Amino acid sequence: LPDVDHGDKTCIIVVRVHGRATGIVVDRVSEVVDIRSEEVEPIAALAADVRTEFLLGIANCSDGLKILLDLERVLPADDLATMGS
Repeated sequence: LPDVDHGDKTCIIVVRVHGRATGIVVDRVSEVVDIRSEEVEPIAALAADVRTEFLLGIANCSDGLKILLDLERVLPADDLATMGS
């Protein structure tokens, strides 16, 4: 991806992907929510033109539905291995 200017809301989120702690630079974070695995439901067929291969599931939270990314698919292990230790 091309370099972009970082703004005052840019931050690094730390996630565990493929057993490895990894930092991801994001434009902003709007909230942090604890979701238990039993609260995650599989993605149903949304619409014919919606790609769902990078989605883990949907969680029904008190303030609405949250769509969850499958970081194991978004960040393949081969790509992480080339980033170094």
